[in-house]
Amino acid sequence: MIDTLIRRMAGDAVTERTSTGVGIAMWCGESFTPPLRMEVTDAQVEWAVRSYAAGLEEEAGWWLLITRIDEAIRTRRAGETALRLDREGVIAGRW
Repeated sequence: MIDTLIRRMAGDAVTERTSTGVGIAMWCGESFTPPLRMEVTDAQVEWAVRSYAAGLEEEAGWWLLITRIDEAIRTRRAGETALRLDREGVIAGRW
């Protein structure tokens, strides 16, 4: 599921798979050095896609997950270099 997430992010991002999820070196033209870390597992991605789809086509879940990643990146505060997927959505932090 992480590999599918990376493929779906490819139009807007430069990403790579890491040991803890996804490294995001660029998003919508903004570069990050070091890359943002999105700590996520295959099971978390699968849960998010299914939950966000809420009975609709799976594509709706993917679209909402990418939208929430975008929102977390764009609204993060200075020094927040990590993203985490949890039941509240995608959140940025310094962990």
